[in-house]
Amino acid sequence: MESILKDLKLECLIPKFASKKIEPENVSELSDEELSRLGLTTIGNRHRLRTLCANAEKQHQSAAATALSERRALFSRRSSSSRRGGRGGKRKLSSRTTWTVSFVCLASRHQSRIPSSTEKQVLFHAGLGMKIKLDLEDKEQDVLEKVTCGDRGEDGEIKGFPQLKESGGFEIIYCVTGVKELKPLNCSWAAKDLKANVGLQSKLYLRRYRRIFRQLASFHRTNPKSKKSALSVAKRYS
Repeated sequence: MESILKDLKLECLIPKFASKKIEPENVSELSDEELSRLGLTTIGNRHRLRTLCANAEKQHQSAAATALSERRALFSRRSSSSRRGGRGGKRKLSSRTTWTVSFVCLASRHQSRIPSSTEKQVLFHAGLGMKIKLDLEDKEQDVLEKVTCGDRGEDGEIKGFPQLKESGGFEIIYCVTGVKELKPLNCSWAAKDLKANVGLQSKLYLRRYRRIFRQLASFHRTNPKSKKSALSVAKRYS
C-alpha cells in the first residue's frame, strides 16, 4: 500500500492508511465517501488508486500462480526420480490448493449493503467474522461443515459459526465489484464454484434467515468501551 501511495505522490496519506490497516485488496470495498475521509478528495486520485490496487492484486495472483506451477513441477521431478530409484521410493504426496476466505456473519436478514469498516470491526470482535481456510476440492457439504464448525482451534477460538445451525438456514452473499451492494451467489457452495463466481474477492457474507444478537450483546457487555459501536450496529441492523 505504501508503494502505491508513493507512486501517486500521496506519501502524506501513508500514516492514515497504515492506522486503518487498509491493504490494496481492501480498496475496492471502500466507498468514495470513505476514501475522501482518508484524504483522497478528488475523483481522479480515487480512480487512480483503485486502478493501481487492482493491478497490484492481479500481479500478486499471477506471482502466486507461477510459484505454484514451479512448485508442482519441482515435486513432480522429485517424484519421478523416486519411482525410477526402485519400489522402495516414497510416494508422491498430493498437492492441494487452499483458499482462505474472510466470512462475516451479518446481524440482520434484511442487510443488503456491506457493513462499514467500524461495523466490521465490531462484528469480528464479537465473533461474527473470521477467516476460514477452504480446500478448493471441498464439496458443498465440506464447506457447510467448516462454516458451521463449533470446534476450537489451537488458539482456543471457535473455528466457525455454530450458531448458524440454529438460525433456520442462511445464505452466502458477496459484494458486487465497484459498489457496496450485497448479492446472493447463484452457484453451488463447492469451494471451486464460490471462488470462480467472486473473482479476486476473498470476503463472503453470511445472511441468516432469523436474527440472533446474543453474540453482539455478550461482546459489548464484556467490552464496555465498545458498547456504543456495538449498539449502533445492532440498531442499524434491526
